[in-house]
Amino acid sequence: MHQGDLDGIKGLYLINAVDEVTQFQFVCAVERISERFLLPILEHLIQAFPFTVLSPYLNFHRPCFFPEEYLDAKGRLRKRYRYEAMMTPYDKLKSLPEASQFLRPGIRFADLDAQAHRFSDNEAARRLNAARDKLFRTINKALTPVA
Repeated sequence: MHQGDLDGIKGLYLINAVDEVTQFQFVCAVERISERFLLPILEHLIQAFPFTVLSPYLNFHRPCFFPEEYLDAKGRLRKRYRYEAMMTPYDKLKSLPEASQFLRPGIRFADLDAQAHRFSDNEAARRLNAARDKLFRTINKALTPVA
C-alpha cells in the first residue's frame, strides 16, 4: 500500500505479507518498490528464520490434529478429529508404514530423533518466540530513520 505523496515527494510503501500455512506475518516499509530496496530487508528474513527456528519447531514440537475418516449413516465421508490422534508432523511421518522410504538419502530416523529431542516442547517454543522477537527488532531497527 502506498502512503501517498507530499509536496511532490514520494511516500513510503507498506508491505504486509502473511504465509498461509504457518501464519507467519511480515510487515515492512520501503522507500521504493524495487529489488534495491526490498532485497536488504528480505534477505535476513528468508535465509535465517524459517530454516533455523520455524521449521524445526513446526515439525518436531507443534502438535496437530490428524483426521480419522469414516462413513456416516447416509454414506457420506466424514472426518473426526480425536484428541488421541494428535501428534507432531514428525510423529505422523514415523507412524506411516515403511516411513523410511520417504526420507532423503543419507537421512536416518535416529538423526531426526536426536534433533527432535534436543529441546523440550516448551524450550522450543521459547526459542521460537525469542528468535521471532529478535528478527522483528532487527527489521524495525533497519526501517527506523536515523535522525
